[in-house]
Amino acid sequence: MIYLPEAWLRGSRSSLQHNHYTQEANRFCIHAATYQALPALAARRIVV
Repeated sequence: MIYLPEAWLRGSRSSLQHNHYTQEANRFCIHAATYQALPALAARRIVV
């Protein structure tokens, strides 16, 4: 999980913008985890 404190410091006015940044961070983390898992999955398929 990526935390963006600079978005929190802007206050409740930009809560929508903070939610957008949080969703983008979550999306990036999911993609990063997927790309990191691909070599392991490929290695398992090759071994099996």
